[in-house]
Amino acid sequence: MATTNKLDLEISSGYASMTYEIVRPLMEGRTAIEGVDLRPVNELGPTPTGDSRMKTGDFGLCDLNMGYWLAAIDQGWDIVGLPLFVKRKSAYWYMIVRNDRGIAGPKDLEGRRIATRSFRSAIVTWCRGLLKNRHGVDTSTFRWLVTDAEDFFPIYDQSANVEVVQDGKTSVKDHLQRLLDGEIDAFLGDVSDPELFGWVESDSRIRRLFPDYQDEDLRLWRDESILTPVHMMVMSGKLDREHPDLARRVYDGFEASKAQAHYDLLRDRGSFSVLYLREFVEKQFKQWGDPYVYGISANKRMLDWYIGISHEQGIMKNRYALSDVFAAGTLDT
Repeated sequence: MATTNKLDLEISSGYASMTYEIVRPLMEGRTAIEGVDLRPVNELGPTPTGDSRMKTGDFGLCDLNMGYWLAAIDQGWDIVGLPLFVKRKSAYWYMIVRNDRGIAGPKDLEGRRIATRSFRSAIVTWCRGLLKNRHGVDTSTFRWLVTDAEDFFPIYDQSANVEVVQDGKTSVKDHLQRLLDGEIDAFLGDVSDPELFGWVESDSRIRRLFPDYQDEDLRLWRDESILTPVHMMVMSGKLDREHPDLARRVYDGFEASKAQAHYDLLRDRGSFSVLYLREFVEKQFKQWGDPYVYGISANKRMLDWYIGISHEQGIMKNRYALSDVFAAGTLDT
């Protein structure tokens, strides 16, 4: 009896199980990529290091913080993008300011001292881009205090005023403590710890720059078709050259996983411990459609925005066409 050998394909996220609900059916084996056996690993993470195997293309798939995708390609790393934006967050949520510095609106951030973990992370890149292009802020006046130098990825904008914390141990919590202590004026960046969420929600010394961030998000979606993505899947360029049909099969597998996840959310047997979850999901689809939509065509406006602001901010030296940074097999998605 003939057997078909499947391709052993490593998939890395820094979290071996890749817990995003839209990817979980694929990781659990309830949906599949045609001709592929997925092998989860957690060596490579969303934030790359200077000695990453992604440099040489000696990996399979990786869940990458989108802020490093273009910088890596610009530096000659052997990766290609897949239009699978597996994690999106409201960039508007992650702009946090002191209450006693006269920061009434976005323009009042000009000239301020602002802390973040990484200058080029996706959230921070989106924050700068939105502030400049939708709210008229001169972001070149910002004075940055950052944790991660990441000097294997240069900043080409010579006007960027960036001070690196040298101990290499500063956390988001430390930066928020600086904000509470009044050492800085604002923090832009990811906050994922429930304790830190609590600080932002309850401490009278700080607040979100956009308290109506949900309304801002919906306006951005309706105006520009953007719900800001922060993670995307990338694939080894070497693997793409060896298996030119693989990228599209991976794309189709992730689409099937997302469809299954949406079904799981709406079916009566989902057993999620969130009251009225199905009603919330149905309302979201009516109001937004699918804000987690995959593919080049549906995300072209977002991608033009992102490539433009990344080049404008000096994240990459060259401005690329979509065909330069995505696997050829996905360009018609």
